Amino acid sequence: MDTSIDPFSDFYPYSCGLWKKRHPIPKDKPSVGSFEDLSEANLLELKRIVDSCVANPSRYKNGRLIAALYGSFMDTKRIERLAFKPIEPMMDKASSLERMAQLPSLISELSRMGSWSFMGMYSAEDEKNSSVYALHISQGGINLPDRDYYLQDRFSGIRAEYVRHMARMFRLYGFSQAEADSSALAIMKLETRLARASRSSTELRDSIKNYNKMSVAAALRRYANLGISTIYEGLYVRDPDYIIVGQPEFFDKLDKIFTSEKIETVRAYLQWNILNDYSSMLHDAAVTEHFDFFGRKLIGQKEMRPRWKRGIGLVSSMLGEALGEIYVKEDFGEEAKRKALSLVKGLQSSFRKRLESVDWMDASTRRKALDKLDSMTLKVGYPKKFRNYSKLRMEGSNLLENFEAAYNFELKRDMSRVGKKVDREEWDMNAYTVNAYYNPSKNEIVIPAGIFQPPFFDKSIDQAVNYGGIGGVIGHEMTHGFDDQGSRYDKHGNLREWWTKDDRKRFNSRSAKVASLYGSMDALQGIKVNGKLTLGENIADLGGIHIAYDALKSSMGSKGMGKRIGSFTEEQRFFIAWAQIWKNNTTEDLKKLLVTSDPHSPAHVRGSLPVLTHERFEDAFAEKSKLKLPKEKYNNISLW
Repeated sequence: MDTSIDPFSDFYPYSCGLWKKRHPIPKDKPSVGSFEDLSEANLLELKRIVDSCVANPSRYKNGRLIAALYGSFMDTKRIERLAFKPIEPMMDKASSLERMAQLPSLISELSRMGSWSFMGMYSAEDEKNSSVYALHISQGGINLPDRDYYLQDRFSGIRAEYVRHMARMFRLYGFSQAEADSSALAIMKLETRLARASRSSTELRDSIKNYNKMSVAAALRRYANLGISTIYEGLYVRDPDYIIVGQPEFFDKLDKIFTSEKIETVRAYLQWNILNDYSSMLHDAAVTEHFDFFGRKLIGQKEMRPRWKRGIGLVSSMLGEALGEIYVKEDFGEEAKRKALSLVKGLQSSFRKRLESVDWMDASTRRKALDKLDSMTLKVGYPKKFRNYSKLRMEGSNLLENFEAAYNFELKRDMSRVGKKVDREEWDMNAYTVNAYYNPSKNEIVIPAGIFQPPFFDKSIDQAVNYGGIGGVIGHEMTHGFDDQGSRYDKHGNLREWWTKDDRKRFNSRSAKVASLYGSMDALQGIKVNGKLTLGENIADLGGIHIAYDALKSSMGSKGMGKRIGSFTEEQRFFIAWAQIWKNNTTEDLKKLLVTSDPHSPAHVRGSLPVLTHERFEDAFAEKSKLKLPKEKYNNISLW
């Protein structure tokens, strides 16, 4: 804390100011904060597990797989010796494309190896029939972080650097300078066409507009040139009953691109995607060039992360549940899980009381809202069952072969379940992840074991700090079931309207006030927060802090909230703890990226605005301030 700052003048630096001064951004990261610090601590534990697997592969059930993948990534002598040879067969396939009619089959083949082009294709719950997995296709094909990077003037410098980066990568691979330059310019034009056809990040938040169910026959007629059936059949999908198209107008334009783009440009584009997707697993020259653009120039990261950290990251992305199964056995026992679940249920009870007292909701909608909350599945710590990797084989020290084996194993598991019953025990985060999520199609909140550590949770410190930390995070995730998008799903996870028309109007009116207030906040100099893009997360932050505060108050019982530690009351410690979980320092380049595409508000806004709009803030900190009133006076705008 920086107590030289008045809490009524600027609450965020009051709560986090000295930390921000004393924690410069590490050279090998673009940001530092509560989430990053704990993730780094967990990374050391994962390294201990991986090193143990390398030393004794038979010690754990999946130890051999972990050891093989990590060991092949760390075999730098072999990687340097091979240089680009591991991807030459893929590059040759791309360069052999002669007719656009061959493209769907080639897209499918390269996608099986981990290099996607033009579109996304995946299985997920059918949002209107959440008991089955459906085949989804979505816009894709661009390699910069967001479509706005291709379209807005403020990113013109990045676009120029991107073209130069592509040319340098092609030169490294062996293209002549003329070939490299012309290919890079052509690819930039193609990706810009894809960007213009794409919806914005804000538009992509709309669950209803992103649900466009088509029969297979209708999709094949409408997008006759895309060869969609050839692509999904090559990706292990057999005879789907229908396809859910995320952005139909994107595929209309992509269909025209498939008939109008030069074959030479498409070949170069496929080759570029291969180079880009695999560069982190190639020799040092390719890795360094990739980092120079995507790390240094795009997000302001000064140095590459140590190789062992990148290796753990690869294992985590490919074998996350294998790592998680070992992690929870050694770091998160049943007692910790029981305590965590008890905390979650207390917060659920707090939220229930708030729903019961909301004055703008009529009895019909309230009854269904309470039913949805009571039906919400709570997953805490780790899955009941971990993934079965018994059919996955990885042998030897060939990194790309090991990667492709792991990638294909997961792809086949994911895509072959289209049309089958949804597995409601499955998790979408690893047990050691420092985060949490709400899944609207399953109406569930998932809080991994990894986040149940300081500064979010510590059983040895007082309740006020725990409720301001992990309590606020859990309350946030619960509120997602009732934010502007989550509220569109019923208790079973189906996308349908269960509100009365008048209640939906009142909800939208209150949501507009949230979007307006957040949209008035500075994200960085000269750029405001996108209140519409961040609306769901902002509603969840506001709800989360209220739910956690009420739960803390309830846990105090007859004792009340007057106990002090040092000079701080429980109320004060709660609000300070909330601000401190969002303490963060971030490079300016990453801030520009995040304000463009991240549905979360910047850390300083998340750490302050939910506190400043809370009805108890002014009374709680009046004794700590030399001012009579807060510098900025805000009304309580929380919907919940």
